[in-house]
Order: sequence, then C-alpha cells, then structure tokens
Amino acid sequence: MRRDRAENRPAKGVLPIIGGVTFISVLGIASVTPAFPEAARALSVSAREIALLISAFTLPGILFTPLTGILADRIGRREILVPSLLLFGLAGTGCAFVSDFRLLVLLRFLQGLGASSLSSLNMVLIGDLYRGPERERATGYNSSVISLGTALFPVLGGALALLGWRWPFLLPLMAFPVAFAVRFRLEVPFERKSETLGSYFRALGQGLRRREVLAILTATTGTFIVLFGSVTAFLPFLLADRFGASSFEIGLVFLSQSLATALAASQSGTLARRFSPRSRLVLAFFLFSLALFLYPQARSLPPVFLAAVAFGLGQGMNMPVLLSLLVSFACPEYRGGLMAINTMALKLGQTVAPLLTGWVLTRWGLESVFYASALTALATLTATLIGFGRSSLSGRC
Repeated sequence: MRRDRAENRPAKGVLPIIGGVTFISVLGIASVTPAFPEAARALSVSAREIALLISAFTLPGILFTPLTGILADRIGRREILVPSLLLFGLAGTGCAFVSDFRLLVLLRFLQGLGASSLSSLNMVLIGDLYRGPERERATGYNSSVISLGTALFPVLGGALALLGWRWPFLLPLMAFPVAFAVRFRLEVPFERKSETLGSYFRALGQGLRRREVLAILTATTGTFIVLFGSVTAFLPFLLADRFGASSFEIGLVFLSQSLATALAASQSGTLARRFSPRSRLVLAFFLFSLALFLYPQARSLPPVFLAAVAFGLGQGMNMPVLLSLLVSFACPEYRGGLMAINTMALKLGQTVAPLLTGWVLTRWGLESVFYASALTALATLTATLIGFGRSSLSGRC
C-alpha cells in the first residue's frame, strides 16, 4: 500500500512548476496596468484607447479557452502548455519594442491567446497528478500563488514603470524558463485518445449534466460576480470618496486582502482534513457577506482593513474547495474541457459583474452596490447547496 502510494506520488519539484504556470497566468494584466498612463502619453492615445490593451488580452480567453481544453484532452497537456507559454513570452516581450499602437494591440491579443490555456490547465495538471488530501494541498498552493502574484505584480510593474512604460512588458520573459521546465521536467501521465470527437463530447456532456458540477459552476460564476462587481470595481471609489484614501492606501487594502487569501489557501489541506466541503463553503460565503456589509458601514480605515481580511480569508477558502471538487468530478478523458468551461464561467462572472452592479449604482447609490453583492453571495451559497442536494461530494476522478 505505501509503496503504491509512493509510486503514484508526483516527482519532487512538480508543484513549483505548476505554480510557475499559475504565476505566469496572472502576470498579463496586473504587471502592466501601472504603466498605462505613461504609455498613453508616449503613444499619443487616450485612456479609453489604452484600455484596449486589457480587452485585447482577455478576449482570446473567452474565444479560445474551450478549444485549448479540448486539445489538451486529445493530444496532451504539455503539447498545449509549452507553445502557449512560448507565445505568451514572445508576444508579451514584443510589446516592449513596438511604437505603433495597433501593433501593440495585436501583440497583446497574441499574448492573450498564449495565456488562454494557462489558468485552466494548471488545475488540470493538479487533477492529473494528485489525489485526496494532496490534491487539496496542491489546490491551496495554487490559489496562494494566484494571490501572491496579484499582490506582487502591480507593485513590481509600478516600480519598473518608473524607468519607462516599456519596462513592465519585459516581465513575460519569465515564461521561457517555465516553458523549459514544463517541457523537460514535468512528467504528466497521458494516453492519446483513440475515441471519436463525438464520443468525447458525449462524455463531456455527461459530466456537465451532473448536478454537483452545475452547482460548482454556479458557485464559481457567483463568486466572481461578487468579487468583480463590488470589491474590484467599486471599493476604490468608496475608499476615495468617504475617506479621501490615496492610491497607496487603496493598494494597501487590496494587499491585505490578497495576503489573507494566500494565508487561507495555504492551509487548504489542513482545513480539508477537519471540515467538510459544505462547511468551508458556508464559512467562505458568510465571510464574503460579512465583509460586504462592513465596507459601507465603516467610518474609518481600520474596519475597512478588517473587512478586506475577512473577504480575503473567504476567497482563500472558497476557490480551493470549488476547484478541488470540480477536479474530482472531471475524469481525465474530459478534464481539460471541463476545467476550460469552468474558466469560462469565471470570465462570465467577471464580465457581467460591473454591468449588474453598475445598474445598482445608478439606481440606489454606491453603498447599495455592496449590500446587493452581499445578498448575491448568500443567494449563490443557497443555490450551490441546493444543487449539491444530499450528494456525498466524493467525485470518482
């Protein structure tokens, strides 16, 4: 028994390689936005036009993520990851050497195309290589990397932007050593599929029809509606309008949230051994709602930091549970496709959130955005628990 377990355990150093893929996946936007004002001046474009560098990067994720997931299931994980990382590095670094804005937008689109597989295939690899509590631990590690990258890259990008707007665009050079490690150091068990494409889609459809999977996708979409509809989009305005907070102080609030997320995510394995997935999700969404009720009630910055930590802890518990559950229901033959659909659910939440809360803002004001988001968190939790029903939540994969 112990020998089998040791033989099935991934080689030492595999998890940092997966973490490297995850680290690159959050680099594309967070590291370059501090350079946007200077880039707009240098290229003689408006703030609205420079924002196209974000849209050009994210659009391929909506268009091509399902395709990359399907290809990863059909021809192999590394066969998709390595070219994706190389394209990300080449196109992203190329942005530092162009002066034509239209070419810059094109390169950002190509960089986004390279990025489109990264945020789903990292979890596919974890599902392929880890089982049970080790999978929970690996998922928590992955979420910690996301949080640390989200906290680090704006600071690093801002520091580099002091040297000139082109410097943050050199950070994609980090994709090349990660691609090398994936190609030569990462061993992934994979059997090339002989089944027809029709059989593949039937298997994927059967996986999608499971009520637990639909509940997980609902929770993922709801989570990012709550996050991007309130905290990401409108918390800076609340802090600036109510407290006159500087951009540095606003950044510290988000940093405290990211660090709390990383802390909670790093303990996913321990929490998984002590609490059920349902219990952790209930606590996570309760923390979301508590934080979102606290934000508009705060009359000084200390309660804001308390709310940010509460929200971050909820995020650090929530996403590892959802991702680990989804991987357990995603069998290897269609795991890439299902994780790609989860990424699309995430991006759907990111896309519709500002539209929904923007409508709330125009009708009832800024504080109502946070109250509405708190209610959305509770509604998402209720829908998720109903979707789970009496399931044991023990996936077969």
